[in-house]
Amino acid sequence: MKNFSYLLLLSGGLFLIMAFRTDSGKTAFAERSFTTLPFSACQVPIDSSMFYNEDGSPASTNSGANNLGDEQAIMGDPIAGSGNTTNSYSEWSYPYGSNKKSYIDLGQDYDISEIYLFDYTGSDTFKIYVGLPGASSVPIISVYTNQYKQWRAFTSLGVTARYLTFEKVGDGAKIGEIAICGTVSSSSCALTSQISNITCDDNGTDTDGSDDKFYFDLLVTRSDTSAGTWTATIGGQSESGSYGTSVNLGPYDISGGDLSFTIMDQTLGSCTVNETVTAPASCSSGGSGSSSAWANGTNTTNNIHRTGKVAIGTSTFLSDTSSLLYVNGIIRAEKVKVELCSAGGWCDYVFRPDYILKPLAEVEQFIAQNGHLPDVPSESALMAEEVLDLGAISVIQQQKIEELFLYVIEMNKEIEVLKQEVNQLRQEKTKLKSKLD
Repeated sequence: MKNFSYLLLLSGGLFLIMAFRTDSGKTAFAERSFTTLPFSACQVPIDSSMFYNEDGSPASTNSGANNLGDEQAIMGDPIAGSGNTTNSYSEWSYPYGSNKKSYIDLGQDYDISEIYLFDYTGSDTFKIYVGLPGASSVPIISVYTNQYKQWRAFTSLGVTARYLTFEKVGDGAKIGEIAICGTVSSSSCALTSQISNITCDDNGTDTDGSDDKFYFDLLVTRSDTSAGTWTATIGGQSESGSYGTSVNLGPYDISGGDLSFTIMDQTLGSCTVNETVTAPASCSSGGSGSSSAWANGTNTTNNIHRTGKVAIGTSTFLSDTSSLLYVNGIIRAEKVKVELCSAGGWCDYVFRPDYILKPLAEVEQFIAQNGHLPDVPSESALMAEEVLDLGAISVIQQQKIEELFLYVIEMNKEIEVLKQEVNQLRQEKTKLKSKLD
């Protein structure tokens, strides 16, 4: 028999037990290391009708995976080591067609502590996975079947799941029965979803709206954990993502209409949330119906109403979620108006009597220490922002211009005083010279 050790990992809200070959020949949890509790105290009720082939069809064929749960009433107590099966041919002996895998739907989430396998005959590898059917994951159990009519115990599993997937790596992996020990999960899993940034793509044919596509951002969060992954089938496409991370999904056909789908936790099949995305109107100038080129709102003559974002010259929206218009190129206009409310108002407060104008010596000292004017963003600050707020910088520059005028006015006053003093000195010089002559 091959020897394995098992490593328990907690990753993304999933408990995974990975099997590895060890040098010592010992296992992290010994097979047949049974607990003292009777099996009836923790037995998860299963029957043959709960088994399905990998393609989703009922596992009811001769020698199919349904035989893994057809003798629960007579199998005895595998925990106590007295379990047995009486039908020599009641085991999953052959895969059904191309189905090398089968799965069981327990009907709800269970906290599974132990799994028992009745090793009937043959020699090959048998694996068990947790999670939604068809989802890729690491097996929690990987065992080589070569113990004739013996129960194999796998304890301290610590996994929560509704679905268990079984894999026969080869036809020699013949298991007669499976017994599961666990309790109904009390996990308070709750999913919430948020749809944003629904955008239309004319698919390169801006005069034909029949082939228009759309994209959207989906953010899914789970109430009891920030780790883990979700999955969903959206518009016939299999999608998945991590909790707390927004993902951009698409393309989907606008002609297909709104999308309704169910988001499920990758492991807990009972943890779901339903979502609907409203398809936008066509964004092609020759789109179907009366839709205008940019419309997804109410349209009137010579006006375009758009509630989402607009990208020109690019299909990528930057991380700045507050921006609605993205242009990858040059914008040419005869006039640009910036709302003053967004720029903090105008700066005529500089001319108010209570405004404190910094002495030029203090300004000089600030420039020497910081390398830029007071109240003006530094080069490093602007480079970190990667953008220049035209409204805000215009107000700051106007403030500095008005301060310059105050400095000039003050210096002009000082110059006028000096001019008067010079004239007076000239007059006194003239008088003194006439007396000397």
